[in-house]
Amino acid sequence: MIKKILLTLFLLFFSVTSAMAYSNPRWFSMPVSVYIPNAPQTATVMKAFREWQKDSGGTVRFLFRRSHNTERLSKISVVYVDTLSNGEPYVVEQKYTSIGKRHMDTSRGYFYKLRIIIARRSAKGKYFTTAQTEAIALRAVGEALGVPADGSKGVMAETFDFSNRHLLKQDIDALNKVYKK
Repeated sequence: MIKKILLTLFLLFFSVTSAMAYSNPRWFSMPVSVYIPNAPQTATVMKAFREWQKDSGGTVRFLFRRSHNTERLSKISVVYVDTLSNGEPYVVEQKYTSIGKRHMDTSRGYFYKLRIIIARRSAKGKYFTTAQTEAIALRAVGEALGVPADGSKGVMAETFDFSNRHLLKQDIDALNKVYKK
């Protein structure tokens, strides 16, 4: 009888800790298909996706699509705009369901489809440099993967920093907390 109670408590504890590790939204399966339109920023944005893929050691993988016909089939779509109304350098719009155009969160916490909207210019009207676009793209891809902002000095630091143009160990550790058991 005591063995059954202990076994039940162990299983309950194990399932709770597993759920805690997966509390952030994430992708259900890999590779994640990504549509990136042709634009001057495209090479820089693709570089950001590839850096997350390479530095993750295969935890995340992407399948790139460039044809406009494949945009609606892709899980992540990149969109370039002149400026964003909120003054931010990028926005990640999340869609959790395939039903209609509503944005819904599911209890399972998996992404269904995302749009990464990247501004070409700052709120002051100045065009972002290639280095700034690198920082923007790395941060946007991290958010699109479900990596939360934290107190580190990496790309996913709580405050956005245009000088963070490379992933740090803290960024990959945060990614692994989302995707690995």
